[in-house]
Amino acid sequence: MRVRTLHKVLAAGVAVAVLAGCSGGGAPPSADNGGTTNDGLSSNVRLEDENPPAGQPKSGGRLNVMIRLDATELDPHRMSETSAFVINEQIYESLVQSYRGEIRPAIAESWEQSPDGLTLTFKLRDNAFFHSGRKVTAEDVKYSIERIKDPATRAPRARSYESITSVTAQDEHTAVFTLANPNAAILTLLSTAASSIVDRTVVDSTGLNGSVDGGSGPFKMAARVTGQAIKLDKHDKYWEPGVPYLDGLDFTFNPDDNARAAAIRSGTVDFLWRPAPSSSTRSRPTRR
Repeated sequence: MRVRTLHKVLAAGVAVAVLAGCSGGGAPPSADNGGTTNDGLSSNVRLEDENPPAGQPKSGGRLNVMIRLDATELDPHRMSETSAFVINEQIYESLVQSYRGEIRPAIAESWEQSPDGLTLTFKLRDNAFFHSGRKVTAEDVKYSIERIKDPATRAPRARSYESITSVTAQDEHTAVFTLANPNAAILTLLSTAASSIVDRTVVDSTGLNGSVDGGSGPFKMAARVTGQAIKLDKHDKYWEPGVPYLDGLDFTFNPDDNARAAAIRSGTVDFLWRPAPSSSTRSRPTRR
């Protein structure tokens, strides 16, 4: 299940308790995945509360987030550290996403599975753009899955994709997956951050572990000082209308539990990712 909860929850006025990407509010639309076409927009909501807060979210501002350690690998296909997942959930997006165990649209606005379960056809959004300005196409989907499966990539979860025998770009907006055998968990796999669709032109030119990203998510890399800070700015061409609400996210890193607790108490940072148990009860903001 994807971690993207910050981009809606915080913007909607919930106290800083869940991390996501500060996008739109409200409950996700319904979707029908029972081997039929699934249409509809996804609102990317990930609320720990059953009921969303009252009132309208406000746009603007930046969120300061402190994590214990920086990620040594930000390539979404190679990452293994928690901090990389937290950051990349804001930068990258997969074909679909998982909401409380239910699959929802993301880059793919709809999908259809053949009766025998061996073919999965995704229809991509016409308004999904990478941070480079390029439109996300079926060729990018094909490239991303093949890159994950390529032993040279050293993807930690490559074996999970062995049932995918091929990906074909039928046209610019249609990607067809062929499976070796029916796989009930394939959509869940394709909803994970490890299945992020990447900009192949960025991979070929700079790679994905520097200060330039190859994502299409609600936030894009603006600056990076390795081991110290990562600055993300909003992606103005994100496919979901009005999203994200925040202007940006500022990540800083500090391995000292006491220093992180002091930072949240003083208001220097707005959110601690997984605070130490000894400090969380003292520094956790109150839900309002």
